Amino acid sequence: MMNFFNTPGRALPDRQRYVFILALCLVVSALTIWAISVYVRQLVLSDLRRQGESRAGFYSQSLKNNLEKNRHLPYILSRDQRIRDLLEYQVPSIRVNPHLEDFQNATGSLLFIMDDGGTVLATSNWRSPQSLMGFNFNFRPYFASAKDGEAGGYFTFGLRTKKPGYFLSYPVLREGRFLGAVAVKVDVLPLQEDWKEGGESIMVSDGHGVVILSSREEWRYRSLKPLLDTTKNRLRRTQFLELPLDSLSIQRTTNVHDTLIEVQGERFLEISRQLPEYGWRLHYLVNYGVVRKAVVVSVLVGCGVIIIFFLLLLYVRERRQKKISGRQAREAERIRSVNVLLQQEIEGHKETADNLRRVQQDLVQASKLAALGRMSAAVAHELNQPVTAIRMFAASIRKLLAREQYEKADKTLDLISGLTDRMALLTGQLKTFSRKDGGRGKPVDMKVLIERVLKVMEMQLHEERVAVRFDVAEGEPIVFGNELRIEQVFVNLINNSVDALRNCSDKELGIDVKAQDDKVILRVRDNGCGIKEEVKDFLFEPFFTTKQEGEGLGLGLSISYGIVRDLGGEIKVANLTAGGAEFRVEFQRYMGQE
Repeated sequence: MMNFFNTPGRALPDRQRYVFILALCLVVSALTIWAISVYVRQLVLSDLRRQGESRAGFYSQSLKNNLEKNRHLPYILSRDQRIRDLLEYQVPSIRVNPHLEDFQNATGSLLFIMDDGGTVLATSNWRSPQSLMGFNFNFRPYFASAKDGEAGGYFTFGLRTKKPGYFLSYPVLREGRFLGAVAVKVDVLPLQEDWKEGGESIMVSDGHGVVILSSREEWRYRSLKPLLDTTKNRLRRTQFLELPLDSLSIQRTTNVHDTLIEVQGERFLEISRQLPEYGWRLHYLVNYGVVRKAVVVSVLVGCGVIIIFFLLLLYVRERRQKKISGRQAREAERIRSVNVLLQQEIEGHKETADNLRRVQQDLVQASKLAALGRMSAAVAHELNQPVTAIRMFAASIRKLLAREQYEKADKTLDLISGLTDRMALLTGQLKTFSRKDGGRGKPVDMKVLIERVLKVMEMQLHEERVAVRFDVAEGEPIVFGNELRIEQVFVNLINNSVDALRNCSDKELGIDVKAQDDKVILRVRDNGCGIKEEVKDFLFEPFFTTKQEGEGLGLGLSISYGIVRDLGGEIKVANLTAGGAEFRVEFQRYMGQE
């Protein structure tokens, strides 16, 4: 059998997966066995129910036939002239007793004649020590029925024989006058013996729930439910000859289709038939052990099938693993041979890689020199004009001093000072472009920072005649970063917009900032001529500018782009439909933790 859990090299998740699959298979197997047992139980119960219905109907009809086979005797004897003469006291009992005895020998049933007061005048057992001659039965319900002019029937014990039987009666009338009654006692013991020999579990209960007939002797003359003491005493006195009439230990469980009954610790499937002509109910009980055996057998068979199925799966898996192991061994051998070839190729590639590394280093150095050349050319071009101008102004100052024109010389010195400021601005941009970010970050309130930037640039904006509109939405637009570098971003963006408005008559600059979810969004827009589509992709590259020569190095937007990206933000540019351009900057909002 395969070992699912100790296979060398198998990872813990694989073991957990096998455990899960095994548990799932066990659960599915248990549910399958349970479903099979439920199905078998219902199938067997359905079959037993069908058989029970048939058998209950058969025994109901058999009981009726046994009780009713002598129903005609009281009727026939009620028309016998000798019996009529007996009841009118025209003949003695000795003339009738042998006649009744012949009927008893022929039918096996006790017969007797009662007068209008219920006293026995003739009987078929007149020779027996238990003869009924002279006994009065006017308290019996079957006599009361005959006296009312109807056929009667009643189950009870005989006063003399002490044996149970079903008593049939019929009135003897002459011109509507009640003369007496003929009664026949049907012996029910042979019928119960037949049930017992057939191995059946049957009982018949009367209207009070007392079992009057049963194939089980221990069930007879016991009640299906506890009786009231008054009812129990009355039945003992009139019908059951002081029998205890104890109740059976019964528990019923009823569902949609079946009634399961437990009698004295034995479980049965109960099929019942009502016998309305007698006021009785026949209970046919099928031993529930058949269902249990069938369910146990089905569970055992199901377990056997599932075990065989699992063993088959394990066998198939074992065969598959052997094939995989063989294939892996062949693959490993092939890989070893390939590794030898790869090792040889690796040695050759190492030399090639060393050559490529040297070439790459040469290319990087060449790229650095090219960038340095472009930057040097741009710087040289930007600084060349101020240096030439300073040289010329210096010569002019000597002449002016020689002529003692001090006021003009002072103005010329102011021009030289402006040119040196311009040169310092150019070199400052180069320093900012080359240096790394220093210093620790802190929370920065964007509203306060922009207001400070606008205050610093107020004079420049006034000179350029630019109208500024600054809006701040609700919320706290706070970001985390280096305050000076963030300030530099907005200085560059505002300067870029001011340059774009230089040739416009009506100059407007709009700035708004808002906090939205986890972001702080800043927009800087102008109503200038916008940005050409062909230059959008190069706008944030170093040394790219759309200005005239001598007006800048093209580093402002590149520096701003790098600062924003270092802070985890994003900067975008777009043309406005109404004219002009908009720069949109998004920062991560500071939420109090960093």
